[in-house]
Amino acid sequence: MAPMAESMPACTVDSTGSILAVRRAWRDVGQLFERALVVFAFVAAASFAFVAIAHLSDRAFITFQAGSRMGLAMYAREGILYPQFFQGGFYGGTRMMPIPILLHAGLSFVTGEFLVSGKLLTFLSYLALLGVAFGAMRSLGCSAARSALLLVAVTISAVGIWTSLTISYDPLSVALQLVALGLVARGRGRVAIVIAGVLCALALFSKLSAIWGVGAIGLWLWSRNRRALASFLGVYLAASGLGFLLVQLASGGRFWQNVYAFSSSAVGEDGINRIPTQLTEMAPIAPLFYVLLPLAVIELVLASRGKGITIYHVAVPFAAAALIIALTRSGAVFNHSLDLMILSAVMTARLWMQEHLSRAVLVPIAVMLAMIASYPILVEASEEVSPGRLREDIGFLDRFVGPGDRILSEDASIPIARGEVPVVLDAFMLPTIGARDPEALEALVERLEHHGFDRVILVYPLNDAPEGWYTMEFGTRVADAIARDYTLVGRGNRTYVYAPRAP
Repeated sequence: MAPMAESMPACTVDSTGSILAVRRAWRDVGQLFERALVVFAFVAAASFAFVAIAHLSDRAFITFQAGSRMGLAMYAREGILYPQFFQGGFYGGTRMMPIPILLHAGLSFVTGEFLVSGKLLTFLSYLALLGVAFGAMRSLGCSAARSALLLVAVTISAVGIWTSLTISYDPLSVALQLVALGLVARGRGRVAIVIAGVLCALALFSKLSAIWGVGAIGLWLWSRNRRALASFLGVYLAASGLGFLLVQLASGGRFWQNVYAFSSSAVGEDGINRIPTQLTEMAPIAPLFYVLLPLAVIELVLASRGKGITIYHVAVPFAAAALIIALTRSGAVFNHSLDLMILSAVMTARLWMQEHLSRAVLVPIAVMLAMIASYPILVEASEEVSPGRLREDIGFLDRFVGPGDRILSEDASIPIARGEVPVVLDAFMLPTIGARDPEALEALVERLEHHGFDRVILVYPLNDAPEGWYTMEFGTRVADAIARDYTLVGRGNRTYVYAPRAP
């Protein structure tokens, strides 16, 4: 028995030494991995910046949604904030909020047009969002390399590409709310609370669904400082009320008309039933979203058990609720997931910082696999910026649309590029306008029946559009008139040109 007892300390020493050796080896591997992350993040960020700058002045990544924003900025530059629904043969209508419209119009005075100014506003807003999210990750203890990798992963996803390189008003509202959360999280007195309230009001006037920041801050302060909560809500409501009054006066009362008419347009009775379909359709487009969100949920559960909840944890369910509400509307696309994706990345950063071996391995593997799954999106994006395609798009329109042609375009950016006011600012709003004013819609149908346009330009061919597309865009009456009185004469990249049908 004695020799056995004497041998036990030696076994213990050996096993302890082995464990320490494994830990040292793992630490060395982790340091190498961190350096590799820095290199990868730097190369990816440099590539992203190069693509953004190189294609700032061309039509790469410009869609019909971007066209409506260009139109709103064009009207605002002429002193018309929110045009009439129908006036003089032109159709307005939008869900967009005023702050990005005014910023876009302001930048157009510098650039002299609405394409570069819109892309520049989006790019700068997205860079600001990345900076704020990086600061949030660092405040939670995540290393600079890991934080950078997560933000690069978001940026090269479909959500990142189509909210940073086109004309999008989404990044601004997310950045404003994240700054507000950071101010409250630091808890630096009444001034921080007041500024947070103003920022949340500015976020609301940047995007109507930007309400998750208010919910998160409200719940956070309710459990910690109810006097500060009263101050925050008071400032938020006062700033929102003042903003509403100013915009309503500046628009001649049309701001509320647009908010009331279009904020719930296309929701329909099947809105809730539409959510699973929308989420399923997003899976192949945004695989990173379905990796970061479960990781964020894991972090939320672990933090709640260990009493490590932060204000960013509180914001996640509010952002998820805002996304679900947005998806009840037909036509809602994956840009609405930017808020929740950024918050999920912040949560993933906190999960990754913990030294538990399984988490340290699980997080980078999951993120890298999601980035690999995003490869088809990157291929599509590279095709979007290929010189051949860009030249083909310009040449295509030159071949089929003459300088003096009267055009009806689903994409408002096309007539704007020709120096014309688009007949329809946003085709998605036209069915709602027609429901409110049938005579206005009938006027457009009659113009089509009498060949009042030399060219009609659509983003899909009428006989091969996604199911229900031209029920949402233009509406059935207008689409039927185009199909009956016009014929397809040219097919391009997201551009289909119709000419009057011969008698």
